[in-house]
Amino acid sequence: MRKILFVIGIFLLMKSGVSAQGIWTQKPSIGHSDYVERTLATGFDINGQGYVVGGNGVGRQNFTNSLNDAHRFTPARNA
Repeated sequence: MRKILFVIGIFLLMKSGVSAQGIWTQKPSIGHSDYVERTLATGFDINGQGYVVGGNGVGRQNFTNSLNDAHRFTPARNA
């Protein structure tokens, strides 16, 4: 009986993971046109607005700079 419950539990966990996936939509890019990639940034949400702070910017000429900026995304304005 325990094995059956275990298998059912695993199935339900797998099922919930599949249904949690959504559709990704690209949003407007954020500043620094010299950078082609931002790594090691921190992202969070406050009151429905998304924030991206800091990280490293990898440039078009293969240089890397530490970034000390912050960007806010407001879904209602898509900006």
